Amino acid sequence: MVPLIFKVGLGKRVWLNAMSLCLERLVSSGRSPEIGLVAWESRLAHLGVARANALQARTSQGADADAARVRALAAYKDFLTRWKDADPDIPILKQAEAEYARLQ
Repeated sequence: MVPLIFKVGLGKRVWLNAMSLCLERLVSSGRSPEIGLVAWESRLAHLGVARANALQARTSQGADADAARVRALAAYKDFLTRWKDADPDIPILKQAEAEYARLQ
């Protein structure tokens, strides 16, 4: 994604020009603007789902705990698959890998 940097208070015209330039660069590089702007958020959402299910697995008992654990493992695996090409030193990726390993 192309970073968008602007100062607060510059006005709507400057912000719109900066946003237009950002979208233009995304389209000219062959990427969809929608994908470029929300892809990282959806990937982090998978981690949030994994963590929520892991918490439910720890606080539930019996079949509910087992089902939540299975859902958590699947969500962690999905998150880690989507981040497989990321820099391995990213802190949130390290945390997710450690959480996944503890859950297995």
